[in-house]
Amino acid sequence: MKLTPVGMEIAKPVFQVHTVDAVTGEIVNKRLKGAKLLEYFAHRGPGLAVQQPGQGVAVQTEGQQAVLALHRMCPQLVKFRTRQIHSLRGWLTE
Repeated sequence: MKLTPVGMEIAKPVFQVHTVDAVTGEIVNKRLKGAKLLEYFAHRGPGLAVQQPGQGVAVQTEGQQAVLALHRMCPQLVKFRTRQIHSLRGWLTE
């Protein structure tokens, strides 16, 4: 039995369900609210739950991720260096 992928966005009052039609390969989007969501899944066959990023999240290359990691590390290194300087200054004044 082949399982069809099912993705769901849950960060809204209305749930967005994304499925792939097994025959045509077309992506089907449905907007459902609470009780309708339970009814929808009760009447559909088994599927494969997949996770997708939220709206507006761009896929990044390895190079872009590396640059972002460096940008996040820079302030941490500055804080660490500042702590060391203050610590050394405290030891020298004692």
